[in-house]
Amino acid sequence: MKKEEIINLINNPEITLNHSNLPEEHHNIITAGRQYKKFMEALGIDLKDPNSKDTPYRVAKMFVTERRSFKEEPPELTLFPNTKKYDEYVVVKNIPYYSCCSHHHVVFYGQAYIAYHPDKQVLGISKFARVVQHFAAKPQIQEEMTQEIIEYLWKNIEPKGLMVVVTGKHMCMVSRGAKAEGSVTTTSAIKGEDNGFDKKEALTLFRNDLKL
Repeated sequence: MKKEEIINLINNPEITLNHSNLPEEHHNIITAGRQYKKFMEALGIDLKDPNSKDTPYRVAKMFVTERRSFKEEPPELTLFPNTKKYDEYVVVKNIPYYSCCSHHHVVFYGQAYIAYHPDKQVLGISKFARVVQHFAAKPQIQEEMTQEIIEYLWKNIEPKGLMVVVTGKHMCMVSRGAKAEGSVTTTSAIKGEDNGFDKKEALTLFRNDLKL
């Protein structure tokens, strides 16, 4: 279905949607777009304005296609046997992400830092970024995102130890409310301390790069 056809269905809610002939993604965009149009109308926004007339479609498409990881499986991880018995920390820093605050539905963004102590297997490095970006792609709070990342990596890599640190700049805090320009939120999660995983060593490896 073409963009123009989807917009037409958003603008004409009296047209009943045929689920059997409509791809799920298009159905969700139309349904969400119709509701967002009502939201804009309630705020008194002029939908005849050329800058606003297609906004219900654009916003609905953004949420349906870019903020949907809660409907998708996490990326499959590429694991390799630790044949050389590497027994030091592996650190991946400055992984960028963009997410959406579940409280106000505005952006928060920043970087993730991951350190793990391999045991019997090691993870392909690019998968760390894919895991972070997957769990970032939905409305949520930063604390939950951090916990989901470490739980997924811990379960699948089965390392001796693992630490995840996430920094975030929250537009709900910067552009509204407190208007705390320059504020940064840091969350962390750790597993494997009982196996000797050293939180201080991991933080030392992160420290020079812990920034937005």
